[in-house]
This record gives sequence, structure tokens and C-alpha cells, in this order.
Amino acid sequence: MDPDQTKVRTRRQEVRIPGLGWLPHEIASQIKLGKVRVDGNWVKPGPKALPSWQQAYELPTEHFLIKSTLPLPKTLELAGDLEALWALWAELFEGLHPLDAFLTDLKAPLKVWILAFTADFASCESSNIPPKAAIGDPPSHGVAHTDTHQAFFSVDPTEYDPSKSTSGVRDTLFHEATHLIHSLFQSAPGASGPGYWCVEGSACLVEGLRDYTSVDLNTAVSTAKHPSVQTPTFPKGLQNLSASLLDLNQIEFGAGDQSLNYCQAMAFAHFFMYAQGGWYRRAFLESLYLIDHDKSLNAFDHAFPGVDKKILVEQVRTHGKKIQ
Repeated sequence: MDPDQTKVRTRRQEVRIPGLGWLPHEIASQIKLGKVRVDGNWVKPGPKALPSWQQAYELPTEHFLIKSTLPLPKTLELAGDLEALWALWAELFEGLHPLDAFLTDLKAPLKVWILAFTADFASCESSNIPPKAAIGDPPSHGVAHTDTHQAFFSVDPTEYDPSKSTSGVRDTLFHEATHLIHSLFQSAPGASGPGYWCVEGSACLVEGLRDYTSVDLNTAVSTAKHPSVQTPTFPKGLQNLSASLLDLNQIEFGAGDQSLNYCQAMAFAHFFMYAQGGWYRRAFLESLYLIDHDKSLNAFDHAFPGVDKKILVEQVRTHGKKIQ
């Protein structure tokens, strides 16, 4: 922990709670007593899941406002994963000034709904987002709405286990919450323009780090042997790489073979983050930032002018074979 940050936080009367981050003293003191916020009042929740999203309680963390119907112990596990994800995201993608500025000066916490019952998912989502927004598929465990900076997750309390690396719920949490953080840089609503693969590729990359759950992460993760390489997604992407993916906008990306497109996006993202000692990393971050700031712009072409995409595909394949 940065000692200078500790001094500053203490002067601001903030208290650090393991797993939840730095919080104002008055909030931290209530959480330490095992209380949650309901209609502005701090109360101790019952031991069982709540039947409806309309009865959800609030659990603030440093970067998120969680509204949950799960028992508090399980919500705390998810909260720890969300804050660990923030730390990972900040480390992986630090270095580009506009991103750093957003990360260090968060105007309002990102809202995350965690629902104990799948049947409650659609009702909660449709009641809290604009009517024309697409409704997520509850069996996929969750969805992020970047226009409203909200995410919704359907979590079976018996299925979510931070100690296991094979949880589909945790995969979805890390992937969609990455999109939620990315939404901080979105300057215009609507579908993203050409080069959308970088958005999904970065989310897949972070998803591969789901087992790094320490909120105090202070180690370099920019090694070639990235944990995501061990997932089935990476080799499938290498085997089916196509330069045409680099020009697809968000609608085209979703209309194609989504499983294949996600795998390719992850392979490209890994190359740009880690190949040749991270040589391309900064330009990749620039494309990630640009994708939602000028939706008519091909973010990849702007960040990598003059690149021969067919040669690039072969370079990505070579990179992948070296590290598998």
C-alpha cells in the first residue's frame, strides 16, 4: 500500500476495509458492524436471500455501489471480486493519460445489481434502464449497460465461489464489469464503430485473470505467460484468426459467429498487450479509448496507421505459438 495514500486517506477521514477499499468513516463504521443500507438507514440484514430486487439493500465499496438481494456474506465475496477487478484493470491499462484521469477521479460509483433469483433479472433490468435498451439474457448470468453505467447479475448463492476457477458466474462478472469500467470513457451513447474487437478483447483478457482476487495486487501481470493463455478461448482464436475482424463495428461483431469473434478478439488483444515486451500496448490502449469517442472512426486504423493486416495475423499466430 502506498504510505502517502494512507496519510491522505486518513486526513480525509476515510477507513480502509479489506475487500471493499477506502470508504468514508461513517460508512465504514456501519459496515464493520455488519450493517447494510436500506432506504438511507443502516440495518442488519437477515440470513436469507430477498425475494425481489425492490427489497435490495445497498453495500457501498470504494468504486462500486452494490444493490443486492443475496445474503450479506455472499455479497461481500462478490464485492471483493469487483474491487480486485478494479485493481487489475487499473494496473493492466494504466499509462494512457485520459484513462488514468478517469480512474483516479471517479465522479460517482458504478452501480451493480446482484440478484439471487433469475426470475427477478428481467424485471430489475427493465425497470432501471431506458425502455429502448436491450434486455440481457438471464442464463448468461449478467450484462453491463454502458450507456447508464449499470450492470446486472443473476447469482445463485450456492454457485458463486471465489476459490474456484471454473465458475461461469465469475467469468461473466469479470467480463461484464470490465465493460462497466470501460463505460467511464464513453462520450456518446449507442453502438461502437469499426474496431470494436478491442473492447471485447480487453474484457476477455481481464476475464482470464479472474483468479487474481487480491485487492492489494501489487505485482506485474504484463508477462507473456498471462493466465488467460491457459483458457480454451486463446488457442481457438489463434486457429481462426481473420484480419476482417479488425474492421467490424459493434453490430457486425455481434451479428457474426460470436463465440469465434470473442476468441479472435482475445488473441489479438493478448498480442497487442504483451508481444515484443509490450511494444504495441500504448497504441492498443489508444484504440480502446478512441472506440467510444468518435463512432465514425476506425479506432484500430487510427491507432495503427499503415499496418498490413494480413502480416499482422501471422505475427499474432507466431506470438501465440511461442507462449502456449
